[in-house]
Amino acid sequence: MARIGRIAGGFALIVAGIFMLVLPGPGILTIIGGLALLAKDVTWAGRLADWVKKRYSSSARGADAPLPGSVGTPPNASPGGETRDK
Repeated sequence: MARIGRIAGGFALIVAGIFMLVLPGPGILTIIGGLALLAKDVTWAGRLADWVKKRYSSSARGADAPLPGSVGTPPNASPGGETRDK
């Protein structure tokens, strides 16, 4: 009975996460949660969850990198980090 509940809950989270990709909400996190719940009973879900986590964790690390061509701080930035208006 618990196995059926985990599988149903996992698929429900995946479907909700897919909807949240176009609606407001944490879609990727919900999909990963659904895959993690399914991974206890379904082997493909575990492999897919590992792939998604690896893919999006490397994307998140790249979000802090500076944009190509940008060097240092903007020319109108003060030492405290605020920008000065001209």
